[in-house]
Amino acid sequence: PSFIVVASNLAGQLLALSYVMENTFLGLPGQARRFFVTARLLANLVWIVGSLRHISKHNHSQEIAKNLFGLLLKRLTHIQTEFGEDFNLNQLGDFQSRLQRAHDNTTVTTITPLFDYIESFVPPAVDFRNLLKRSDAVIIEPAYQSTTEQVFNSEFPLRIRIIADVFNVADTGSIGVQVTFPDQKVRQFWPPSSQFVLIKPFYYRLKTSIEISQSSWTAKCSIEIKIIRSFETDIPDLDECILRQTITRDVVSTTSGGTIALSKSILWDDSLRFGQTSLDN
Repeated sequence: PSFIVVASNLAGQLLALSYVMENTFLGLPGQARRFFVTARLLANLVWIVGSLRHISKHNHSQEIAKNLFGLLLKRLTHIQTEFGEDFNLNQLGDFQSRLQRAHDNTTVTTITPLFDYIESFVPPAVDFRNLLKRSDAVIIEPAYQSTTEQVFNSEFPLRIRIIADVFNVADTGSIGVQVTFPDQKVRQFWPPSSQFVLIKPFYYRLKTSIEISQSSWTAKCSIEIKIIRSFETDIPDLDECILRQTITRDVVSTTSGGTIALSKSILWDDSLRFGQTSLDN
């Protein structure tokens, strides 16, 4: 019973971890992709366990459960389409046939054997002996330390210069800047490749400026800034739903994919006020 209670959160954590590993390490072996998609298959199944707990008293619980297993079949089909004969379903035992039976005739009798897969799950073997390097970023500017309160006119955009070092990335096209405002609204900025200067292989320096606007905010407040990396999810709508089940600020899901934090957040800064007066020197 305790596993069922935390199943949805565990599924979200496992799914998030699989995307973090796949999108923040440089030098992953070719077979790692197979490992990640199989882990997501497990996360999907664990999520269904948690979902069944919530729908058990619903008037249309059988129909909802059938739809959930249909989504899992969709993921399995996606895996088979991507890997073809290279993906060995024998390692899943009779999981596919059990899943099809649970979908076609959704009863306790057909569902229960499917969950044996959770206990017997063995991930595909992956050789991680290659040297892996984790993608990372450090924000150099802004490093604002104010001793006096700064008041900005909320009617005009505020320009912030961003300088950051980005390490162990092969492609800067997915690197961006995320700003979280005092009211927790979030904006993302995606600098063009010309604003990333190659220092040495897989090491870039980002130099860009962002313009932000904020409605009147009369109390002291902070703007949170961090460097992020975007990624595409395998099954966008489904994975977005599962990722929402876990509480983490490092992985944020969107309708088409998600973002991963590469840098620590900086607060710029706790002496800001957005008011109706111009910049106070």
